[in-house]
Amino acid sequence: MDGRYYLSPSLLYSIRQRAVARGQGQDGDYEIPVEGEWVTIACVTGILKEWISGKDDEDGKERLEWYDDDQISKKEAKKRLERLRQEKDDRVRLIDEGRLYMLRDIGSQARGAAGEGGGNEGHHEIKLQTVKAHGQDKETGRYYGGTKGTYEKLGRYCHGQVIAIITPRISASKSVRDGDVMTLRPPDGASIVVLGNAKDYTSCTARTEEGEKCGHYVDRKGLSGSRAKEPICDFHLGIGVERTQRGRQEFANS
Repeated sequence: MDGRYYLSPSLLYSIRQRAVARGQGQDGDYEIPVEGEWVTIACVTGILKEWISGKDDEDGKERLEWYDDDQISKKEAKKRLERLRQEKDDRVRLIDEGRLYMLRDIGSQARGAAGEGGGNEGHHEIKLQTVKAHGQDKETGRYYGGTKGTYEKLGRYCHGQVIAIITPRISASKSVRDGDVMTLRPPDGASIVVLGNAKDYTSCTARTEEGEKCGHYVDRKGLSGSRAKEPICDFHLGIGVERTQRGRQEFANS
């Protein structure tokens, strides 16, 4: 990564510039005003595992729908995918499989858990979009299609990994729910470097309604007692507090 500018996720939000024509800028929806290549470093705090894609009949551009494991069951997601496969309307087609990684500026002191639906906590959150490659060249070993190997490269890594992303394209948020959170799309597998694990970050040990591990990140700094032994994200901690309050008579009618 020598010879490249280091730009933290927070700094990217500060210096970004809208492309003159939407989607036609060198960096995507946004231009980054630096000459040459640059790199940003962030920690993986969440992974959205399933998505579907079709074509918007108005402008012909890709339409994406992401399904967070906490918001929709895998069984229901598969049902929706199957319905799309059976859809006879040519405008709706299953295109690719991918993962959306939730990243956080590891230099940020802001607290909270990614993916909780609590809105954008300043400019410390960012997303990384990876799409499964269509195949791999047998002679060169290079991936083609999708994001050219980033999906495959990151597939064996999980929450708490610290990754460097070299000169990705940057897309604006397409959902009101996502607020102002930007999405990075790396050009190929070589543009991703896994640096290691963040020692103060761990996964939430709470279980979802389906009995699966939550997996959202928890910052270990400042934790003590039972939360230090079995880390719980702020979202599930809030649910636990609500249940406790509902079970106590003095809060029942408040």
